[in-house]
Parts: sequence; C-alpha cells; structure tokens
Amino acid sequence: MALCSDDGPARRGDVEEVQRLLATDLEASAAPLRRRAVHQAALGNHCAVLQLLHEAKADLTARDACDLTAVHLAADCGHVEAVRFLAVAAPRALLAPDGAGATALHRAAARGHVNVLELLQELGVDPLAPAANGKTAVHFAAQAGQREVLAFFPPSCSLKLVHLTESILRGEKLVKPVFAEEAPHRTWLDLPAES
Repeated sequence: MALCSDDGPARRGDVEEVQRLLATDLEASAAPLRRRAVHQAALGNHCAVLQLLHEAKADLTARDACDLTAVHLAADCGHVEAVRFLAVAAPRALLAPDGAGATALHRAAARGHVNVLELLQELGVDPLAPAANGKTAVHFAAQAGQREVLAFFPPSCSLKLVHLTESILRGEKLVKPVFAEEAPHRTWLDLPAES
C-alpha cells in the first residue's frame, strides 16, 4: 500500500506503517490528485504522522493537483490540531493562497469551521485579510450561508452580510452594485441591504 494513497497509512494515521515506508521512499506513488503523505495526514488530522513526515524533511507546503497545501485541507476539514501543527512547523503556509487565491482562513470560513478561525486569530492571522480576489472570510462565509461564521466576525462586518445572505436564500434581488466612478472607495458592503 502506498504512503500517499487515499486509503494509505498517512491518511489512516498508522504511525508504524508510515515509519516503515519512510525508510523506503518519502513520497512514493502517484496518488490521486497528486496528494502527498502530508496532504493525507492533514486530511485525517494525524499530527503524529505529520510530525514523522516533518522529521523526515517532507515538504509541508507541497501542493496537490488542485493547488492545495496540507493546511488548506486541514482547514477545509476543521482539523484544529493539524492546522496548529502545520502553523508551528511551516508558519508561512498559513498565509499561502490556494489556486483561487484563498488562504486557510477563507477556506475555513466557507466551510463553517469557527474553531479553525478562532485558532487562526489566536495565531495572529488577520481575520479580515482579503483573498487575492479581494473577498474576505466574511464574504466566503456569506456566500456559503455559514451563519455561525458570520457571528464570529464583528457585527459591523457580519450584519450586512447576514441580511444579504438571507435575501439570497429567499431568492430576492441582490443589493445594487456601486460603480467606481460614483463612489471609488465604497463597496457593496457600504450599502444598506434591500428589504
């Protein structure tokens, strides 16, 4: 069984088997989505395996075929322990964007993982930092209908987006766009939500 496979020892958290396979080849196999052992361990929230891989000099910031790192995958799954380990072992990974420009912060917000957002804030990540496309975690949460995440953010950020999200879920018309020539420093967040 390959170290990097979806049902392999890194994903299962089988420390002994990972140690045995590390003696042969750190990143053996052509795993689906080009996922490496660090990706599989992060998906399984197996910090002991992540530690072994780190000690074996595995690239903790390696990207899979979807341009995701282990910390992106751990944040997607709400795995606080794996995110914490990766933040300490590879701190730059926390701010690394995925292929769409979103960081672990944005991905956790879109999937409703307040526990990961709390950890990231504790680690010093700015909860209102924009993704490459200018969207914040609040935007990602609103688009995904993650009310618990919206409640995590300051009311000034969340309230307008809660109303917008509720309007979208009811199938109502979105707020009117703001044109740059009329108000270059304003965004749709500055507008009152339509009732």
